[in-house]
Amino acid sequence: MADSLKDIYTEEFLTNFSQSIIEQEVSFDSERFIKELMDQEWPNLSVRSRMKKIALLLGQHLPGTYDQQLPILLSLHQKHQGFAYLFFPDFISIYGLAPNHFDLSLDYLKELTAYSSSEFAIREFITLEPERVLKLLLEWSTDDNEHVRRLASEGCRPLLPWGGHLDYLIPRPDLVLPILNNLKADSSLYVKKSVANHLNDISKSHPKLVVNTCRGWLGKSDHTDWIIKKACRTLIKKADPDALALFGYESPGSTFDVSSASISMAESLIAIGEKSQFSYDIATTIHGQKPLRLEYGIDYVKANGKTTMKKFYLAESATKNNFHGEKTIDFKNLTTRIHYPGEHSLALFLNGQMIAQTHFILE
Repeated sequence: MADSLKDIYTEEFLTNFSQSIIEQEVSFDSERFIKELMDQEWPNLSVRSRMKKIALLLGQHLPGTYDQQLPILLSLHQKHQGFAYLFFPDFISIYGLAPNHFDLSLDYLKELTAYSSSEFAIREFITLEPERVLKLLLEWSTDDNEHVRRLASEGCRPLLPWGGHLDYLIPRPDLVLPILNNLKADSSLYVKKSVANHLNDISKSHPKLVVNTCRGWLGKSDHTDWIIKKACRTLIKKADPDALALFGYESPGSTFDVSSASISMAESLIAIGEKSQFSYDIATTIHGQKPLRLEYGIDYVKANGKTTMKKFYLAESATKNNFHGEKTIDFKNLTTRIHYPGEHSLALFLNGQMIAQTHFILE
């Protein structure tokens, strides 16, 4: 997560939140709570570490036992909703893992997920008792509430960003497929995105399983087809032949040819932090309704001097046999990508196959 996200937890935010607690529990020591939170380590903590620290100290400062504190948290979370309040489910993942609290904790994670998300917290329970929790998630996958259905998928994603890997599930995707199968035609975009991302996670270690699953789902509903397209995005970018075939992407040179193809940068020398533009032209012999997918890729120079190709979507059509266009690339540094000087290559891909290439230098 971007470092700036942690700045949502200002002293004003914490003071206002503490005041909400005092309205329910007059004995809550707001001043001490905030002082212990914002100690010497606070400035260096990531946003998720700050969330977990808030959750930890809530357990230490709220009166009563764990099961007495839970109704207070639920009441507070109903009033304070959204990303900033993910520390409510975190509280349960810290204090609610004991065997005598396990079922109660899961009940509350189901309640709390509607107000932020329990996707991170529930992973602690899956790690302890995977098959027990997966059985419950299977039930939740048919719940009336879209937030609960989404949790059924998102909570057991094997490679959930910022959530850590679920090592038990990575080699056992068959354990989660019944959950995803229940959600394959869900009308909620919130749920569909999760199912697609979950399958995309699985595709990185079990590509054939994902393609076969998607092949069995294809054409069942518009909702399902939307999921399938998003689920196979990594396989498509890798030009996986089975995934390309699933969507009818034929390789140039099979039933059609590329008559001409070119790609060129507006400048051959570009300063890091600046923008530049490239243009491309393609002519093919394709006729009829054949899907074409156009991508570009940049072979980025890394810190060690080696290069790594990153591909990006450009265009798609089922009727055109000629393409022309322009695209602007921003070479400013991001938290997710740092640019390094050196020669880079820029390539053009049609249905997964490179058809043109050029080079430029970043300095």
